[in-house]
Amino acid sequence: MFCMLQEDNSFFMMTNMILTPNQTLSKCAEYPTLKSICTSDMNCTKGFKDARGNGVQTGRCVDFSDSVKTCEVLAWCPMEKKVKPPNPALLADAENFTIFIKNNIQFTKFNFNKRNILPNMNRSYLANCVFNRNTDPNCPIFRIKDIFEEAREDFQTMAVYVRNKFYVYLTLILS
Repeated sequence: MFCMLQEDNSFFMMTNMILTPNQTLSKCAEYPTLKSICTSDMNCTKGFKDARGNGVQTGRCVDFSDSVKTCEVLAWCPMEKKVKPPNPALLADAENFTIFIKNNIQFTKFNFNKRNILPNMNRSYLANCVFNRNTDPNCPIFRIKDIFEEAREDFQTMAVYVRNKFYVYLTLILS
């Protein structure tokens, strides 16, 4: 699996997938949309990439079905079918994965430094701790499910249905 980060200081976690057997990088008809339906090659722009589309247009108008033509795209073909994702999510147990967050903040102008790995945290402690607001609030290891609960979201629901970004803003409390 290949994944490109969408932005700095972020990570990607796959929780579900829709399998499309025999997919290869090739050319095929785009799904019909206002920007992809065509009647001739003149309606398709070579190199055009619709942000909501599945690939880069080749400049050819091809049959999508017996009654509809769409612009051909260079994409992962055959395209993913428009079906409901598996429920429960295939990787539902990902809620028990943990994230180790290590930071070091410096404001040199104000001679201020702050780390979340404290001097008394040794390897043994870090190998066994998991953040808990009441019993271990300094542990830098967070369980995914706990992060979602803090954001008042249900991991299992989002694992199945959400295909967009989920933002979690971690608050630095200066003490």
